[in-house]
Amino acid sequence: MRTVEEHIDEIKNRADMVDNQLIELVECENPYGKHWQRYTRLNIGVKDIRPRFGKFTTPWNTPNRKDLWPFPKLRYISDSLEDVLNDRALELFQKARDTDRDIYIMWSGGIDSSGVLAAFIQTLSEADREILTVVMSTDCVLENPDFYKRHISGKLKIIQVNQVDVSNEFLEKHMLLHGDPGDCLYGPSIGAFAHLIESKQHLLPANENRHIIKTFYDRQQSKWAHPDFGEWYVNKVADNFAEANLENAYTIADYWWWHYFNLKYQFSMQRPLQHMVKDYKRGLREDIYARFINEVFFHTERMQQWSYSNLQTFYEKVHLGERGTKWQARDYLHKFDGNDRYYYHKAKIASNATDRERRQLEISPFYYDHTNCGWYPWETGVTEAIRYFLENYEG
Repeated sequence: MRTVEEHIDEIKNRADMVDNQLIELVECENPYGKHWQRYTRLNIGVKDIRPRFGKFTTPWNTPNRKDLWPFPKLRYISDSLEDVLNDRALELFQKARDTDRDIYIMWSGGIDSSGVLAAFIQTLSEADREILTVVMSTDCVLENPDFYKRHISGKLKIIQVNQVDVSNEFLEKHMLLHGDPGDCLYGPSIGAFAHLIESKQHLLPANENRHIIKTFYDRQQSKWAHPDFGEWYVNKVADNFAEANLENAYTIADYWWWHYFNLKYQFSMQRPLQHMVKDYKRGLREDIYARFINEVFFHTERMQQWSYSNLQTFYEKVHLGERGTKWQARDYLHKFDGNDRYYYHKAKIASNATDRERRQLEISPFYYDHTNCGWYPWETGVTEAIRYFLENYEG
């Protein structure tokens, strides 16, 4: 049992993640605290935000672990996506074999995880593919039935996602891979600036056109919408973006790439540690946790440099709508399997949470401490600690 003060100290200095999607349940009078309660509802796909670079304040200001999530040296590279993905698959295969572990790949049927799986299928011999197991559900088959039929069924080992329990024991014996943060590295969320594409305003300089970025929030109609939120939040992100002063990133579309690349990057790759754990109080050993993060498929400096080097190309086909998103990744998959239907018609949809059955039975933890142990809102001092941060947040 921890006191309020101990929870405050843990969150402020060491917590792995604060689930900001749950803090809306906490009563708060501070206007900036209320804004923070809104931000997960008014942004696309966020839970925890913390900057890898520059100044960006949150209620908790938990520091980014630079040993696990260093900000990369952003420079232009000419490497092809095919080389980046295939080389990473070979690297991870060698690590798994050297440490006598099987490779479990979480496959949703989406572009990101299909690319991860395709990289291993292409680069490994049939004998070497014995090391692979596909973690999936029937929903995944519906999203990409041709890929399942041609490349998984009868060819690779399969395990249902609800049979996997991510624990110290599991991660000692298995390398667990997934498709995050592919959403960031293949290009920004087109939904945030889709209304600007026809007029090409998404290509305007971000810093001088913050009022245009704000229209994303002005257009939203929900109980969480607030007339002051957009200007406040856009200025926070835009100030952080301007601080980076990147030569190759400066447009409104690039702003949304930066929003993920710098702020959302860290939490996204931890999803399996929250979605596939049967006992949130169990925690993980530090060495196991660090190895899991360092082996995230897309989490390499080279992949981040590829993303930065191809920013302008990300927007070449956005006028095509969904078909214009992640087109380099689509090209990579199409070269692999020639699936025209998937290439031209795959729409971006949110994958079903792998722990949805569990979440129907219990509320998720409010935060995960430095051992990845979850702390629930009903535990002594937890809600009081969250309220303390929200009420004292200065924006």
